[in-house]
Amino acid sequence: MQGVPNSREEAVFSFVRRDENSAVLSMINFSDSAVVVTLGAGPHQGAYRDWQSEEIQHFDDSTEIELGPWQARVFVASFD
Repeated sequence: MQGVPNSREEAVFSFVRRDENSAVLSMINFSDSAVVVTLGAGPHQGAYRDWQSEEIQHFDDSTEIELGPWQARVFVASFD
């Protein structure tokens, strides 16, 4: 597991886990307020599929993600 820096680290924990075939990027808002998070440079860059909605999301070091209070979002990438 590798931490991914973000603009709201006082409230949001973000990390990526990867192996040779896939990666999982997770963001968890531990606050009771909605937040907009900008992810910093890290090992998460590229195209991921939102685990719940199936939508494709491209991540780089300026991607913004909205998280509701207590919300977690999970994104999955495959390296086929």
